[in-house]
Amino acid sequence: MCLATLFPLAVAAMGEKSLLNNGGDSSDPRTFVPNNELPPAVRPETGDTGEPSALASGLNESDAIRTVAFSPDEEFNSDFGNMTSCGDGMCRCNATYADCSKHGANLTYVPQLPPGVTFLNFTYNRAHINHDDFFRNVTGIDHLEIGDNEIRWISPGAFKTLPKLKILDLGRNNLTYTTLAPVLSVKTLTKLNVIEMSLGNVPDDLFHDYPLLQLEILLMYGNKMRKLNLSVFAPLRNLRKLVLGSNKISEIETTYLPNLRYLSLDDCGIPFFPETCGENSSASLFPRLETLYLK
Repeated sequence: MCLATLFPLAVAAMGEKSLLNNGGDSSDPRTFVPNNELPPAVRPETGDTGEPSALASGLNESDAIRTVAFSPDEEFNSDFGNMTSCGDGMCRCNATYADCSKHGANLTYVPQLPPGVTFLNFTYNRAHINHDDFFRNVTGIDHLEIGDNEIRWISPGAFKTLPKLKILDLGRNNLTYTTLAPVLSVKTLTKLNVIEMSLGNVPDDLFHDYPLLQLEILLMYGNKMRKLNLSVFAPLRNLRKLVLGSNKISEIETTYLPNLRYLSLDDCGIPFFPETCGENSSASLFPRLETLYLK
């Protein structure tokens, strides 16, 4: 089914339904609903700790694109018991999780941590990733949160010491598309968070140079985008969830994204939604799309 709706007058649902305004079955997880009409539990995730994820909407596991596997709040809350001091007294650890956050300029390096740690929270510090062995003490982690560290540059080989890394949160640092190159070279990533970094418009060839073939979730909201051509994400063949909210987008072009199931364009001020069918065709450009957030 193709969508040809204008904002903010109409919303539509995939499959057999077409809904106007807030009529129809709002409990259907495939329904497209303007974000300002949603209760808090179903607003798109913001990346802030404690904010509800897509699963909180009541979607079943398959409809929510298995986001539980990528949400630290959902996946790890039950494991935060029995935390003890570790990492030169700068962290709190249990068997698999290390919280080394909120030390500001007092923590600029990753201390030695227990070998079983797979999830490192290093937010709100001052990471100086200026040498390739910066992560040498945590080579077994698969989940790294290192947002809010005032990072301006990353050593080209810094992430090569993290062969298992799947989930990376770099939000609210001072990077550019050029200085993100070491991150975009991490081929094992399944989720990448680069929110609120004032990155600007996505370069047309960004993911041609770095085709993250395992990436399923990409969070890029709050990056001062003005123009958006969704074809830049086409090389991300397994991309299922794309969050681009809080970008004042005045121009948008679409392309065929066969695996995309969740698209957030919340708070982008888009006056209309462009074509969702191929040119001279009734075939959908987003055949698997289940959830669309707008405002």
